[in-house]
Amino acid sequence: GVIGAKTNNSVGVAGVAGGYGCSGVNIISYRTNYTSSQVSYAIYNAISKGVKVINISLGGDFNQSLSDALDYAYNNAVTVVCASGNGNSSSLLFPASHQYTIAVGGTNYNDEVSDSHYGLGLDLVAPGSGIWSTCKSTESYYDSAPGTSMAAPQVAGVVALMLSVNPNLSPSQIRNILHSTCTKLSGYSYNNTGWNEKVGFGLLNAF
Repeated sequence: GVIGAKTNNSVGVAGVAGGYGCSGVNIISYRTNYTSSQVSYAIYNAISKGVKVINISLGGDFNQSLSDALDYAYNNAVTVVCASGNGNSSSLLFPASHQYTIAVGGTNYNDEVSDSHYGLGLDLVAPGSGIWSTCKSTESYYDSAPGTSMAAPQVAGVVALMLSVNPNLSPSQIRNILHSTCTKLSGYSYNNTGWNEKVGFGLLNAF
């Protein structure tokens, strides 16, 4: 829903890359109980179907088969966006910690880092408090939720918009563009490359 809910149709919520008058994104079914091998298979399967952006809002310990799948995605020009994890830890969960993924932390209503993992490898942050989306488990089919699992798909949606303008952008080019267009948040000190361990290169700026 955060990525692909249709826009301007007067129904529910609007996704970042929902589009209007076009087919929009394809939603791939997911499992709430999963193994690393299942996630790896899903990545290979998505790539075989022509996917250009993958959002992974889950995390845990390093896994070699999943790492190999992420390498494969990068080598096939597929951008993978990952939630950094929730819990205010100074190390990213895997696969957000993988060198080829775009790691996303979360912010609250005051543009401050919320309860999310941070540190080496964090690329940027996006809103992660009270994010409304589609929801299959409520009577209204819409609900709000917090966390980096809601922040990451906002970045994935912006990546989809970027590719709609220039479908030839590589994952590394996309990462560089995201870094260079972030809004710097007040209250955080940035190093000479423009990076901070809590917020990465700053707050996602779709415009």
